[in-house]
Amino acid sequence: MRSALLVALLAGLAPPRPAECPRRVCTCAGWATASEAAQAADLVFVARAVSVRDTSVTDSRGSGRAPATFRFTVATLAVEYGWKGLPPDTLDLLGTGSGGDCLMGFERGRRYLLYVQASAGQLSTTWCSRSARADAAVRDLAALGPPEYRR
Repeated sequence: MRSALLVALLAGLAPPRPAECPRRVCTCAGWATASEAAQAADLVFVARAVSVRDTSVTDSRGSGRAPATFRFTVATLAVEYGWKGLPPDTLDLLGTGSGGDCLMGFERGRRYLLYVQASAGQLSTTWCSRSARADAAVRDLAALGPPEYRR
């Protein structure tokens, strides 16, 4: 699982428009509209963070280099409703970590609008994807229209 989390982190897919993530620690590309972001995503849904825990991944690749340990959070999310794809009822997503990453920061109990990519069996999202806290994504929620499913 730890190597899968590292793969998900290192595989970062960048959309084609420049933007800055809200934490201002990274520069990434972002989508201009909710519609563009939804087209690029594999899954689009609203979920509540039911738990957030710390984890770490050690990367010992490369000869002659000391292993590097990266610290992250993993959020367990309960899917409430969505527009694209059918995620499981609950899922884990990698969150903010050490260094200048653009991963989402999750807080227990908060709701999020998530534009998620699936790659090699792993799900991931970043600030670059337009993912945001649901209370800050009112325009995106309106633009997406009525959800296709509810749980």
